[in-house]
Amino acid sequence: MPDQTPPAAPPLMPAADEPELSPEVELLLHTRELVESGKSAYGEIGSPRQLEKMKELDARLGLLRKIGEAPPPPEPWTEVRAARERLAQEFPGGDPAATRWHPSQQEFVAGKLAALENLDVRQQANLHQALVNDLAETASQATFRYSMVKGGIGPTGSQILDQMLRDAEPAVHAHAPVDQHQATRDALKLDRGLLERFAVAGRNISAYQAAKARYGVN
Repeated sequence: MPDQTPPAAPPLMPAADEPELSPEVELLLHTRELVESGKSAYGEIGSPRQLEKMKELDARLGLLRKIGEAPPPPEPWTEVRAARERLAQEFPGGDPAATRWHPSQQEFVAGKLAALENLDVRQQANLHQALVNDLAETASQATFRYSMVKGGIGPTGSQILDQMLRDAEPAVHAHAPVDQHQATRDALKLDRGLLERFAVAGRNISAYQAAKARYGVN
């Protein structure tokens, strides 16, 4: 399932409205559904009148589909369709790697990257050390999985940072311009907010890819 994302901007754009159907098409679709169920005046499923009415309705709908006035028929149920629908249930927003961040979020990240890139070497070194210390001392929802004490020994800040950077890598590829990949990786070592944002996004991308592989969805 998708990970919990840190506070971010609202989703990009609402989905487009479904196209409106003409009264004729709506009536045909409704009638077909009723006749197919065997609960109409045309009799039970498999009766001669029911079969004949189904042929008529399919012919009428077929013509309207051919001229673009009716939606295509439902996809028949197969394992492939079931897998796609299961994936869509787990990830209702679709592929996280293909979902653009909200413009305000993109602007925020770009501004952060530019500000960090303009710092001198000493300032960057100080920020990096402060981040490492903070990761070792303070766990958050995004870092908790790597902050747990095992055998009486807690992980170092550098170890937590390395894990977070690995998590973030898919998001770097998905959301940063190609010529900014390395600059983005470098910036993540200086700012905890950016690090957690990219790490959580990267986990969601990895989870989606793992689910696709598990269900055999191409």
